[in-house]
Amino acid sequence: MKNQLKKIRLSKKLSQEELGELVGAEKSQISKLESGKTKLHSGWIEKLSIVLNVSPADILGEDMDLSFLVYQAPLISFVQAGDFTGVFDPYEKGDYAELVNTAHDKRTVIALKVSGDSMDRFAPDGATIIVDYADKELVDGRLYVIRLNGDNETTFKKYRAAPPRLEPYSTGEYETIFPKGDMEVVGRVVEATIKAP
Repeated sequence: MKNQLKKIRLSKKLSQEELGELVGAEKSQISKLESGKTKLHSGWIEKLSIVLNVSPADILGEDMDLSFLVYQAPLISFVQAGDFTGVFDPYEKGDYAELVNTAHDKRTVIALKVSGDSMDRFAPDGATIIVDYADKELVDGRLYVIRLNGDNETTFKKYRAAPPRLEPYSTGEYETIFPKGDMEVVGRVVEATIKAP
């Protein structure tokens, strides 16, 4: 089956040479990728989807098998599952400790290690959470990383709307946090992963 690379490139008003420069390839390589003479492996798909600002599925076309794609999020820091603690460093592009596999293909996700067990029903101490930092709309019952009063003190909790509060989601007993002052949503937690011992 034919990929959609040429169609997308033309819609972005790029020549093969211009696209090649953006992804570090020759014009002839782009031509081979578009025609199918060279297989679009995951490395090419990742580079092209970022440069063209489209999803990997857009490049491959809806009838193609996407099961081989593994997405990755940069692991940038850790977050406290407990009281607000100043441990979260704002993400700067390219600054990360490692890449973590995820099911989310968005380029707006980061990974954070969980420290503490006040959220252990979803993500125990040492788990990794995937946070979509573009999803900042607070929805009752969803999980978020929240920054307090514009500083670097953050926590990972379940948001409850009436009254606004941050609840633990734990097998232990932890207190609900009623924030005083402004809360800034770092992002919504969309996934948790736990490594086997």
